[in-house]
Amino acid sequence: MLKHLGKFSFIVAFGLLIVQPAAAQPSDAHTVTVNVRPIEDITVTGEPEVLVGSGELRSWVEGNGNGSLEITSNIHSGRKVTVKGTSIDNGDKNGNIGLRVRAVNDEEGGDLTEIGQEEVSTSNTDILGGSGDDELEGASSLITGGFETVYEEEIDLQYEAWVNEDYDPNNRTRVRVRYTLQAN
Repeated sequence: MLKHLGKFSFIVAFGLLIVQPAAAQPSDAHTVTVNVRPIEDITVTGEPEVLVGSGELRSWVEGNGNGSLEITSNIHSGRKVTVKGTSIDNGDKNGNIGLRVRAVNDEEGGDLTEIGQEEVSTSNTDILGGSGDDELEGASSLITGGFETVYEEEIDLQYEAWVNEDYDPNNRTRVRVRYTLQAN
C-alpha cells in the first residue's frame, strides 16, 4: 500500500508542477470595436420594352421582358423606394405616351405604379404622364415602402405603356426611370 501511496504522491506532485506554471503565465486582453457604416444599396437591371400594336391605342399594354430592383439596407428606420421618369428622348409630346410599372414580389403581389403623379396611389403610379397628361411630371411616386432592414430583396418590375393616336410611330421613345431608396 505504501508503494501505491508513493506512486500516487509522485503523480500528484508532477501534476501540480505542470499545472502551476501554466496558470501563472501572464495574460492581457483588449477590446475590438466593430463599426458598421450605414448601407443603402439599390440596383436596377433589365432592358424592358413595350410594343404597342393594332387595336391597342389608348389602352395600357404590357411590356416584353422585365426589369428587377434589388435593395439592401441596414437602416433601422422606415425606408421606401420611389420611382420617377427623369428624361424622355423623342420629339413627341409627352401627353401622347404614358408609362407605368408594376412592382411584383412574393409578399405584396403586384400593384401598378404610375410614375409622376403628385398623389401616391396604392394601385397605380405613372412614370410618364400618360392617359392624356401633357408633360412628364416632376414628382416621384412610391413603388414600395414601409420596410426597414433588408438584404438583397429582389422585386420584379413589369412595365406597361399607353399611347394615343397622335403618337408618331416613327419615334422610338426611351424613358430614363430612376429608382431612389430613401427615408419614409
